[in-house]
Amino acid sequence: MKIDLIPFCDTYNTRYAINTPRIIDGQAYATDCRVLIRCDPSHANDFTGEDGKFPKVQSFMEKIAQVKKWGLVEVESCNHCNSKGTITSQCDVCDSLGNYTCPTCEHEQECFECDGNGNVTKDCQCRERTIGKVMLAAKYLYLVDHLPGVEWQLDAKQADPVFFRFAHGDGALMGISTE
Repeated sequence: MKIDLIPFCDTYNTRYAINTPRIIDGQAYATDCRVLIRCDPSHANDFTGEDGKFPKVQSFMEKIAQVKKWGLVEVESCNHCNSKGTITSQCDVCDSLGNYTCPTCEHEQECFECDGNGNVTKDCQCRERTIGKVMLAAKYLYLVDHLPGVEWQLDAKQADPVFFRFAHGDGALMGISTE
């Protein structure tokens, strides 16, 4: 099974340094600064990654060697989002038309809420899970849960990332602030 690294990248913003996987010291890395994944490029889907450095990626991942307790975590399926981690619904602002008439100037314009596509996608809150003492976001749990043979760091402390490992790679996931 080849791993698709693109969903782990920041493809929605203008942070071009992290919008595509990169090859660093012979390893493929992908991140959006909330999740980081590393694997041998031969186990990743083809991508047009370029050589380059993410800030502190290698030194950050050195911490994974300090993990003492690994284990499986059952991520339960969700009826709200069909275990995708996100829920897509019709836009209430434009009634799913993709545009609306401004009440002030009566000019028709693209809807700001749905970016003109008529649907709004939001994170599903039902898949949040605590691993160690860290609360993790649904959409990232879903991404990582689908990696082959994933195991989680079970002794993670609050405010620390939770490391994970899987067949052919490893990674880290930042937690959600509970404050």
